[in-house]
Amino acid sequence: MNGRPVQAPFSETLGREVLLALHYWILDYHSDGRRRGFPFDPYTLYLHRRVVRASDAVDRLMSSDSLARRAPIALVNFQKLLREYRSDAQIRAAAELYERAFTMFDRLRQALRLTPENMDHCGNSTNCRR
Repeated sequence: MNGRPVQAPFSETLGREVLLALHYWILDYHSDGRRRGFPFDPYTLYLHRRVVRASDAVDRLMSSDSLARRAPIALVNFQKLLREYRSDAQIRAAAELYERAFTMFDRLRQALRLTPENMDHCGNSTNCRR
């Protein structure tokens, strides 16, 4: 969807496939980051970011009136739920705090040289760089 208008003929079947693709993409949030585990990879934050990006994508998709009229009700409901999630004041406040904490934690990791590039990746201390 890279910001381009949708050119394909849209049907209810395609709408369901888009919905499934978005669901599976959101559920793959754990692939974001560097796979160092918590607290280095804040999976809850990665999930939130994917939900927000999915919401943007659905809004762009549904901005076409002709497309929105042919969309399955499940996709319409999904868009509604994503909007409710994004408009929830508590979620927005928590996500903002989480983003700031992640930035601060990243700065601390950089200062302490606890980045994945600087950390030992092997189990054998004789072959590891120091």
